[in-house]
Amino acid sequence: MWNPWFCGGIPALANIQTDALSPDLLLTLPFDQPVASALRLLLFIVIGLEGAWQYARHHGVHGWGAIIAAAAFVFSGRFMMIFWDGHLPFFGFALAPWVFYGLERSYERLRWGLVSAVAMTWIFFNGGAVATPLIATMMGFLMVRDVVERLVAPTEATPRKSWYRPLVSMAFIGVFTLLLSLPRLVPVFQTLMAYPRPWDEPEAYSLSHIASMLFLPPSSWQYYAAGTSYVGLGVGIAFVLAIVWRARAMWKLLAAAVIAFDLAMGESGPLQTWKIMHALPVVHDVRAAFRFTFLVALFLAIGAGRGIWWAELQLAWVRARVKTFRLEADNIARRTSEGLRLASLRDLIYLFGDGYWNHSSLLA
Repeated sequence: MWNPWFCGGIPALANIQTDALSPDLLLTLPFDQPVASALRLLLFIVIGLEGAWQYARHHGVHGWGAIIAAAAFVFSGRFMMIFWDGHLPFFGFALAPWVFYGLERSYERLRWGLVSAVAMTWIFFNGGAVATPLIATMMGFLMVRDVVERLVAPTEATPRKSWYRPLVSMAFIGVFTLLLSLPRLVPVFQTLMAYPRPWDEPEAYSLSHIASMLFLPPSSWQYYAAGTSYVGLGVGIAFVLAIVWRARAMWKLLAAAVIAFDLAMGESGPLQTWKIMHALPVVHDVRAAFRFTFLVALFLAIGAGRGIWWAELQLAWVRARVKTFRLEADNIARRTSEGLRLASLRDLIYLFGDGYWNHSSLLA
């Protein structure tokens, strides 16, 4: 399939960077291009918000914590950069929460893996030359994290005897993603085999540079300058407080955030996850490590939402105690007032009733 209206004419199905077969492309049928493009972006934002909210709920975040977590992810700096640089396929990262949500839910009920498979297929069809390999790589690391959890620190919910379930889920998702992607995967594979794009340039970003992309306000619109992946210092503080309050419950999100952060650092990452990724087939030519900050923002937002939710619980506890205190104070005040009135009547009876109730004395 040939697209004559883009870049002077390029392949459509066979070009991994085009959005051929993307479901949201159906919006271009009833609307003209500007309106359809705006509606497509709105669709990704809404689906991303819902996905991040569901993923937050899956990790025990409720109330305002889940709402703030979803907004912190979808409105983070990398997504806002899309409106500046025009790389619309990067909105495929908004579907990442659905991919991870389906993966983790499928450990107990395998059919949830279909959610991941559908989301990954949509990302791929949407021109996911970047989002597809990055999210797939992160899925692999999450799978390893969850296998290690079951082997090293099993719980009643994650027993050691089920250590293989993350592997089964990953295989299930991979098979169904391949099947759903076949109409586009075959021509794309032929193109990549005929015209490979090797990438051997070293990439390394310091810890302070990636942190500045995430936590410092934007001061420049350079592609990977400070603030271009902005989630805000408040999100970072809430994430740290959540670890301090409930370290055991936060370890999975912390591990995911650390892995994604290490990948974003490229070759300078202390865990060497970037080199591990580049030793694997298919993803060995992935470049622009800093784009993993899309996923760092997700895990930071979910963790921060958990901290906010716990703060909500503590505030609710305080409010309940304050309400109880006020009710007790009102009861004490009422009883005191009643006691004073009774005391006054007693004195009146004593003075005018000869020490006992004598109404004739009072009427005299």
